[in-house]
Amino acid sequence: AEQGERGGGQRDLLLQLDAAANGGVVLTIDARPKNRDRLGVGFRFDTEYGAALRFELTLRNRLFFGSVTQMEVRLGEQTQLQARYLAGFGSRVPWTVTGLGSYLRLPLNFFAGSDRAIAAGTGQLLSAGVYTGPTLFGDVLTGVGPTLTYVRSSPSIGVDSLEATAEAYLSLSGFALTDTRDRPDYARRGALAFATADWAPGVGATFRRVAVSGEAAVALSPQVSLLGRGAVVQAWGTPTDDQRAYLGGIEVPNLLPGRFYPLYGAQDQELAGSDAVVGAVGVQVEVPRGVLLRGLFDAGWTGDRIVIGGNDYRLGYAVSAGVLTLAGPAELGLAGEAFEGRPRLFFRFGRVF
Repeated sequence: AEQGERGGGQRDLLLQLDAAANGGVVLTIDARPKNRDRLGVGFRFDTEYGAALRFELTLRNRLFFGSVTQMEVRLGEQTQLQARYLAGFGSRVPWTVTGLGSYLRLPLNFFAGSDRAIAAGTGQLLSAGVYTGPTLFGDVLTGVGPTLTYVRSSPSIGVDSLEATAEAYLSLSGFALTDTRDRPDYARRGALAFATADWAPGVGATFRRVAVSGEAAVALSPQVSLLGRGAVVQAWGTPTDDQRAYLGGIEVPNLLPGRFYPLYGAQDQELAGSDAVVGAVGVQVEVPRGVLLRGLFDAGWTGDRIVIGGNDYRLGYAVSAGVLTLAGPAELGLAGEAFEGRPRLFFRFGRVF
């Protein structure tokens, strides 16, 4: 703590006494950098889905030392409200308790080729869960616990294949998360990995699903990094729409826990199934004045699809230029489906989504 103050940094301290095996006492001093509360704002626009806003509030050390409270609001064609509370306990073997509640409203789309033909209605998803588990190897966060989910679709047009549905189900979910990136936006090195498993025993839905996704950056030089990303999803039984793997549409990363990152530029939202594999490779170059150039090529396949016909795979690409600011990254780029249609223009600023 003294060194932290000499260095000009403020720290939160926690002193804890534990009984030792030899009858003595172990004093544990937990000194963490004093992270202030933060409000983040993000803006996104693309030529297909228009504008969207995101607000994110992060509060620290509420109720328990070292805890994190996060609240997110997304406004646009997709509406999302999400709240998460995370608290850690224990010193020798840290355990984390996480509570999560979310609401999502998104359009149901029909497509003609790569063009969105009509918005046929909306879907709503309401879920809540509590997870607990140990922190492994110092930086792998784990958890397991029950999740209650309610899914409803509300068609706005009369289509024989689209009927109003509503179902609720209870599932047991587990996850593991690790993040060693040097920075969350435009990482130059490190990796982010997320694995999840879900089991619904038959109350409203019957399925099992395992999903593993990750991304990594390898620094080839101080200015050039090689980028990679991949995901594998496998489901058994009759997964609900929210548990399917989407290769396109307007799904965005981290929108739903466990739903993997979609392909850049792929707009066919109906290309979803219970099995999927997706991968991407790319390069990132940091040029003078802090400008970052990035190019990515994606490929993905899905099986057991909702809609029959057409290809089971998608090829996509994205090129962009961005700069890191105090308010977050600003990025302008083009994304499209390889060999099909014209690319979309997109812009995002602040909290990336």
